[in-house]
Amino acid sequence: MACGRGRERGCPPGQAAELAGLLVSVRRGRVVSVTRHSRPAAGLMVREAAERLRSNHLDGVVHVCLVRPTGAEDLARTLAAPGRGPAAAGQGPRTAWRTPPLAEQDVLVALDGSEFLTPDALVWLQNLLDAGPGVTILAAGRHPLPLRAEHGPPRRWA
Repeated sequence: MACGRGRERGCPPGQAAELAGLLVSVRRGRVVSVTRHSRPAAGLMVREAAERLRSNHLDGVVHVCLVRPTGAEDLARTLAAPGRGPAAAGQGPRTAWRTPPLAEQDVLVALDGSEFLTPDALVWLQNLLDAGPGVTILAAGRHPLPLRAEHGPPRRWA
């Protein structure tokens, strides 16, 4: 069940409070991990937060749902694909691999299924964070992302 704005859209009070806390964490941090044994539940929370932040101060939101092991090249290609958000259309995977166009944006990258990121994809994400001061990563997965810019402890839902 997607969580709406408070009780007027049928969101249980506990879930609304969790979502509000998540939104605050994303606004304050560069990397926020949402962990839960049930990945679909964490993914729903990340999608809802990303949708709400889309109309916020960010240039855009790029949402990626990972369902298989994903390396750096695949991740870069996916994030640079047309229709994926603020990344420029027409840039091939080589350009995206070397200099991520997202690094020049004030953008939220929402990753659902972050446990599928390979070690080289994690290095690529860290390089993206280092190159792009306006990049924020919100990830849902079974484990927190091992990135240096992690904001506080990972948010866990039972």
